[in-house]
Amino acid sequence: MRNKTTRLIRLPAAAILCLTFACDSLDLGNIAGLFGPSVLIVIENNTSFTAVPDIRTSESSNFWEDGFEDEDQITGFGNNGVLQANQSASIRLACDGDLELIIFGGATFQEGNGFPLGDVGGDEKLRRDREFDCGDTIRIRLSGTIFNFRADVDVEHTDDSGDVESFDDVNDDNVADFLEDLFD
Repeated sequence: MRNKTTRLIRLPAAAILCLTFACDSLDLGNIAGLFGPSVLIVIENNTSFTAVPDIRTSESSNFWEDGFEDEDQITGFGNNGVLQANQSASIRLACDGDLELIIFGGATFQEGNGFPLGDVGGDEKLRRDREFDCGDTIRIRLSGTIFNFRADVDVEHTDDSGDVESFDDVNDDNVADFLEDLFD
């Protein structure tokens, strides 16, 4: 007669979390970021309109590779990449060897029914080890109203002691506002 053996199945931590909570409401990319080095991107829509931010990542580590590397669109925040009026959302990206460049390409704004109201341009490129590093928080603030939308990108660096240092980078078409912010 054969003895029955019970096998213990070891599940990775992400699977345990998935079993503990409702899997379909969790973004596995966000979960993966909790277990290793990561970058947190916080998007704040401080307008009265729906915003569709254009945020992409790339493996490109220098200017020459920018033209050849594929960029991946980030849509894992809000309602499939759409942020409702006066809402904020965040996404945690695993800070592995593949994350070298975060690009904020601007945002478009629309009325609740999808009628376009304007946009804010930008081609803000944040490079790893220069503008951001693992553990940092990138905060994108969208503000303004029709014909006067604004986007500010702020990188909050976390140094080795855990303190947060701030680096503001204004993404605005108005040079006067940029100079005013620069000399304040």
